Amino acid sequence: MVHIGNPGIALCALLIAVSGCAQFTAGWVGAEGRDAYNRGDYATAEREWSKALRAMEKTNPEDPDTAFFNEQLARVENALGKYTEAEQYAAKAIAIRTKLSGPNDASLAHPLYEMAQAVYYQGRYADAAPIFRRAVPVVEKKLGTDKKGLIGFLEFFSSCLHKAGLAAEASEIDQRIKSLRHEKES
Repeated sequence: MVHIGNPGIALCALLIAVSGCAQFTAGWVGAEGRDAYNRGDYATAEREWSKALRAMEKTNPEDPDTAFFNEQLARVENALGKYTEAEQYAAKAIAIRTKLSGPNDASLAHPLYEMAQAVYYQGRYADAAPIFRRAVPVVEKKLGTDKKGLIGFLEFFSSCLHKAGLAAEASEIDQRIKSLRHEKES
């Protein structure tokens, strides 16, 4: 008698072998990663999202789901303090999203943010500043009327500019934050 281990995993392997159903597997494994991330179990999330990404890359390397799992891995690597890895995953997601939707699509908000965060936390503030600059219009498009979210993003950008020694530009962003806060209160 052959022991097949986890029957769910065996079924997924069979589905991939027979039908190339990587999206089914990635979705199933991806949900496990999401649940683990939400519990704060980042090591499990990393493992599960890595499995999902490998499944997608085999058959759909430029699919939006492949970009999504790169984004999720960038997110979890940032949470784990693995900033170089986070930067690499974010770069892959940005490349896929840009190719699929163009350089200013709202779908770039998350990977650009993860990339900026990864570079910032490596202490490379001057390198992070252009990523933040590119992200501002994309994040604005994504967030729409969510002023609180935009203010938080701009505060992070301002911090980066201050640390990069770009005080004049940081002052402009600080003025914008102040204006948004006033609009929010009105």
